[in-house]
Amino acid sequence: VILVFSGGKKQWLKILDILPITAKFKMFILQSKLYWSQYKGDEVNAKKTQEKISDQQYGVNLSLLIEASSESSFQFFFQSMFMLPALVLGIRGYAAGETQHMTDLFNW
Repeated sequence: VILVFSGGKKQWLKILDILPITAKFKMFILQSKLYWSQYKGDEVNAKKTQEKISDQQYGVNLSLLIEASSESSFQFFFQSMFMLPALVLGIRGYAAGETQHMTDLFNW
């Protein structure tokens, strides 16, 4: 991240590779260039494009990892906030003697 901030304007554009939609779109463009180079028989350009694709693959993997972790933590937060009142009321009922078993706290 420090390298991105210390670079020029072109370095700032590399931060867009963290977003899944831009990373996948860039991968699509690179793969299209590779297939077109292979169709034309241009092996030199195809090899350069293949190297760019292997570098871009790391960006795609990183963007998908960030997306999955942020989405799952957001979902976990809402599910736990949804369940928290029922859990508190169930523990309160168990402490007051309204329920007999700890398994009554949850819907199995």
